[in-house]
Order: sequence, then structure tokens, then C-alpha cells
Amino acid sequence: MQRPDPLAVVGIRLKVRRAHEQLHALESEVRRFMDRKPYAIVGDFNEDRSEYLFKFREFERPPVAWGVTLGEIVHNLRSALDHAIFQLTLKCSGKPRHGSGFPILTDPADWDRPNRDGTGLSRTSGLHQVGGTSGAVQAIVQASQPYATNPDDPTQSPLWGIHKMWTQDKHRFLSFAAARVVHESVGVTPAVAGSSFLKGGLLKDGAVVAGYRFKAPAPEEVKVNGKFAAQIVIESMYRPDSDSQLAIRDDFYAVIHVLELLLVRL
Repeated sequence: MQRPDPLAVVGIRLKVRRAHEQLHALESEVRRFMDRKPYAIVGDFNEDRSEYLFKFREFERPPVAWGVTLGEIVHNLRSALDHAIFQLTLKCSGKPRHGSGFPILTDPADWDRPNRDGTGLSRTSGLHQVGGTSGAVQAIVQASQPYATNPDDPTQSPLWGIHKMWTQDKHRFLSFAAARVVHESVGVTPAVAGSSFLKGGLLKDGAVVAGYRFKAPAPEEVKVNGKFAAQIVIESMYRPDSDSQLAIRDDFYAVIHVLELLLVRL
């Protein structure tokens, strides 16, 4: 009969604490970076004054070291989830279980998916991976699954975000970039017939982000103004509908919350 390893449990808690500390430090670095005003949106008329274009200018790129820190945060959280299930399996079953781990599933059918021959659970099923734990632990894990927390689009769930970054970091660098401008508005004085336009997506130096198209060349006295601000995002995790500075900040804290729920049972 094996029991949870006290040192391993301490290790899980230290992983969570380290991830929390690094996330806080990373957020502080992003704020200091943005305080230096590394970006600007500048505007001018085109040659025939038929358009006024606002362009993105990048004076400083996000530090490469941020990607290293992010990879460490992601690995500590993802591995802590698996470590927690391993130790909870020892607590409940008294021995290790082959294939135990914390599942991250987008399809509810994968929770208790049977083998192809119908004999027992598939080893890739969620229930098989947590089968050595208590019913209470299984309920926590099932309730946190992407298909449960984000049924309309499981790929936008906190757990899936962590899983995606963890997978990417094993093969490709996690990099930061400037994304679409926020707080967009374009004004013309005096009023002149035409229409404004906005462009989204990841930004590159010199990219047009917004503008105003005139129905006829604009007179010399016409002034165009706009209010814009760029946001920092993780390139591979960019979400056009997100307003948070790191775009996935709340995802990390949601995963930490799941870990806290598991740790109180060890």
C-alpha cells in the first residue's frame, strides 16, 4: 500500500506558487513596457487626399525573455495537474495507475469513451486517467473540462489554452506581439462625406490599422483624428474578442483555482 509522497505534494504546491509569482512578475514587466510607449499610431493623408490612413509604428519589440518565462509558467501548471492526479490516485487506490493524469478534453464523449471492442474504457478517456481517484476528485476534473466550462467553443477554455501553449512550447517558441488596436474611434472636422474603417489582427510596423475614405478629395481645412491603443498578446493565443492585456491572463488563474481544489484533498 503506497501513500502520497509528502515531498511530492510540497513540490506541486511549489510549482503552483512559482507559476503565480512568475505570472505576477510578467504582468508587471508588461505594464512597465507599455509605460515606455513602445508603439504609436500615426496618421496622414494619401497623395490625392482621397484617404486618411492611420498606421502602426513599433519602436520597441517585446523582450524575448518573456517567452521563456511564459513557457516555465505553462509547464509548471500543466505538470502540476498531472502530478496532483498521480498523488490523489495513491491516496485513494494505494498504488500507481498506468495512464493516470489530468485529462483535457474538448469532446464530452471522450470522458467515458469505451474501447473499440466495447470492453472497458479507452486508455485515452478522461475517466480512465482519473479512475484511481475518489468520486469527488473525478467530479472536479470533469467539471473543469473545456467542453464543460466553454460548451459553445471548448478551444476558448482556460485548460485548453494552457494545454495548447504547453504543446507549442515543446516545439516552437512562445512569442509576444502587438495585436489589434483598442478604443478605436475616427473623427472628421468639419464633417465631410465618407466612411471610416478599422482593421484587426496582429500588427506589424507600418501596418494600416484604420482610416477614413472620402467620397471626394478632402479640402485642405479638413482634419482627421483618431484614438487608438495597441495591446500585447501571445501570438499563438491571440483572441480577436479579448480585451485583456495578455489576452489569456484569467486563464492562468482559472487553472490555478482547479489545482487549489485538488490540493486541499491531498
